[in-house]
Amino acid sequence: GSLFIWMISNKMEVIIKRRTFEIKKDNTKRSNSTNVRTQLVPCTADLVFNDDNFKNPTTRWGYSHDESKWRWQLSSQAQEACHLEFPFVTPLQSSPEDIQSALAGKWVVMIGDSSIRMLHDYLVGRWFGNYTHWPKGMDNHGPRHTRPCGEQHNNCHFDVYHRGARITYFWLDLEMTDSLQTIIEKTIGIPDVVVGQHGYHAYKTLKPNKINKSGKDLKSNKINKSGKTLKSNIKNNAATIEERIIYTLEQTSAIPKKITEVLQHQEMGNIYQKAYSGSQTTYKIWMSFFDKGTLFGFDPDHMHASIYDGTESARNLGWDIFDRSNLVNIKGEYSDAHPMNEILEVELELLLLLIRNLPTNEKINESLQE
Repeated sequence: GSLFIWMISNKMEVIIKRRTFEIKKDNTKRSNSTNVRTQLVPCTADLVFNDDNFKNPTTRWGYSHDESKWRWQLSSQAQEACHLEFPFVTPLQSSPEDIQSALAGKWVVMIGDSSIRMLHDYLVGRWFGNYTHWPKGMDNHGPRHTRPCGEQHNNCHFDVYHRGARITYFWLDLEMTDSLQTIIEKTIGIPDVVVGQHGYHAYKTLKPNKINKSGKDLKSNKINKSGKTLKSNIKNNAATIEERIIYTLEQTSAIPKKITEVLQHQEMGNIYQKAYSGSQTTYKIWMSFFDKGTLFGFDPDHMHASIYDGTESARNLGWDIFDRSNLVNIKGEYSDAHPMNEILEVELELLLLLIRNLPTNEKINESLQE
């Protein structure tokens, strides 16, 4: 009897061990497949915006009667990749504490004209200034700075530091100044995120309603060979429409490349190699116009505005494209360069969503806890 019981118990132990091994093996497979899926489908602007379920931007908005609020909807794939509990974001959902948590341990660089300056000021206002909506009575220049960034102060930047988070804004209208390069070359380490944008000032310069829609006949050989003469002509309103558009195309297509090249600098990298280790990468986000050109007199079927806002050039250089032409207000209306409504609010929430889901976030959180 005791021999029989020993044989049964021994057999059960073998079965239990085998089953435990199989379960562990199965869980390992599932874990590995989950990791692979997460790596293959990261949380990116391209994933958030390019969704066949929302070809019409107006369909992004849905109203929740239970919560009495509007929601900007996301696909289930974006929900999973961006680690959201629900497939949507809502205007004003991030508290100052949420913003601090998203930015902690990161350096975010923002470079662009008043379109990005507004986003920067709204981000900082939501973080520190008790903002909800963009303040009534405030124009796109935002709150009063000691040294404003704009046409009167081209070589200009703002810097914000708080509890391990840094946000640096650089002004950019038609051409880059040396302010970004100066800061990068005096800083050991690299930005975690760079948000770039260009083109609205170029639009103002070239008066696009007079441009040939095909664009094919506007060749650079029609430009005066002296670039300085052409720039002088444009400033003095003496350039032809063709000269204006070619100059603008050259500027907007060149800016993403110039920014990318500046970011490749590694100050004292041969000495402080740890500051530029393989895990240190810069996530580059390029912001498009808020519409596809219709507000400027273009027919998008013939000449898409992305030619003039640097999007195509940035995409070819590996930037993630934040397509703001997918952002409309609740009524389905596009915005100009300076939205002061739910478009600006959702723009900020989506940017914070991307920043929260950087590949390096887990390492940052671990180092902060230590």
